[in-house]
Amino acid sequence: MKILQAPFIIRLFILVFYIDLVRRGLIFFYKYTFLSQINFLLSIYHHNFFKTTTKCDSIAFYEASYHSLPFSIIYTIDTLASLFGWISMYKHNLRSIYEHHIPGALFSFLCCLWHFNFGKEIENGFQKPYYYSVILQSFTAVIFIGQIAESFWVARTFMKFPDNWYICVLQRIIGLYFVSLMSICATLTAFCFLINSYNNNYTIIECVGFPLLLWFGLYLQPLYVKKHYYKLKYFLQIKKK
Repeated sequence: MKILQAPFIIRLFILVFYIDLVRRGLIFFYKYTFLSQINFLLSIYHHNFFKTTTKCDSIAFYEASYHSLPFSIIYTIDTLASLFGWISMYKHNLRSIYEHHIPGALFSFLCCLWHFNFGKEIENGFQKPYYYSVILQSFTAVIFIGQIAESFWVARTFMKFPDNWYICVLQRIIGLYFVSLMSICATLTAFCFLINSYNNNYTIIECVGFPLLLWFGLYLQPLYVKKHYYKLKYFLQIKKK
């Protein structure tokens, strides 16, 4: 299949959508994640590491569920566009879409369902370890804010000089930082899930979502970290010469 740059209107639509995901992530971090992290640190300071969630914490997960649906939609749209040979991101190929966007679209849809169920359990009085809630909220914020890297890849298709040294370095720094955070958060979330769900009845959400979580946290994101690191190293060496 011949790979072409997606039409202007499609790239613009996808760019706006990615930027909106970043906006959602910043709001979620400001409203929930930052405060939960502060409360968690205070609980450790007061020797209450095993503090549990309250019904108020369910609001954060209902909102995370609400935000996960548009995340799945934009990844699905980007994937469908690739079926016509249209790539919205600068210098990307079909492999980038299939190994990242297809699992990402499925995982974010499962997150939509899982966050809703998690919030409902808390609201119904099922107590969860507070550190589990903090890690999940941190993972959610990082995933959404990390879409700034995807936004930048699409934005480069509109630039006059997309291969400018400063632009390439900035792209790799953003990618290295957020992909590293996603890998760490995904791995921590996987361990928390194993620790806290040994006596639960697994549904299709967990049976599909957990392997995807491991795929991202232990394979794909570390692979991207390595790529961003060596690309950044290459560009810095060029500048020295």
